[in-house]
Amino acid sequence: MGLEETKCNVQDAISLLHVAEGGMGMIGEKLQRLRQLATQAATQTCTSAERVKIQMEVDQLVAEIDRLASAIQFKK
Repeated sequence: MGLEETKCNVQDAISLLHVAEGGMGMIGEKLQRLRQLATQAATQTCTSAERVKIQMEVDQLVAEIDRLASAIQFKK
């Protein structure tokens, strides 16, 4: 393995880390929102109608997380 090939491999690794970091950041934001919703739904003052709305948002967030996890790929 020559110096140029090593340099390319290091650059690819850095790019991969940037892609992973960006994806994890987006997923982390959605997980934080899920935590907020879970806390909100757990309160005794939350009505059944509010819980239905919360569940709808939770379902949407989980679908977005799944989509992101599938879509975030490193393209060389």
